[in-house]
Amino acid sequence: MPGAGLTALEAAPSDEAQSEPGDSVSWRALLRETRARLARAGAESPAADARHIVGSAAGAEEAGLVPVLDRPATARAVARLDAMVAARSEGRPLQYVLGRWGFRTLDLLVDHRVMIPRPETEAVAGWAIAEIASRSQASEATLVDLGTGSGAIALSVAVIQILMIVKYGRKAET
Repeated sequence: MPGAGLTALEAAPSDEAQSEPGDSVSWRALLRETRARLARAGAESPAADARHIVGSAAGAEEAGLVPVLDRPATARAVARLDAMVAARSEGRPLQYVLGRWGFRTLDLLVDHRVMIPRPETEAVAGWAIAEIASRSQASEATLVDLGTGSGAIALSVAVIQILMIVKYGRKAET
């Protein structure tokens, strides 16, 4: 059973030996430490933020974090983790700390120069995709996405449009 306030991911297996000084540290231990550091810093969702940050530092997507939790972290990965935790603790948005964020089917690079893709924008992209798909000449539709930063809407439409062209056997003009 997880300890007080620990998630199932953070709880160490009962047969796990205590680490000795000089031993490498597991990603599970780093996940616990990261969550605690973010909670002390006043993060709104320290457990979720910790999973994202540790997953990124470990080179694993959040869904793929479980298999790596008991593996040792390298010194370079721990340094990267520490830098990300410090940035998040200072109030930098999680998406900027990670340097990327999911939007529909895309994984977009984000930093301070672009607005963070929001769920409401995903709805706008969905509307644009549906509108283009409803037109008989969808392969000839023009979309203008001005002043958007990451280009999330245009990229989402482009990906779906390419799939529509393939699905309906249309050739893209070069």
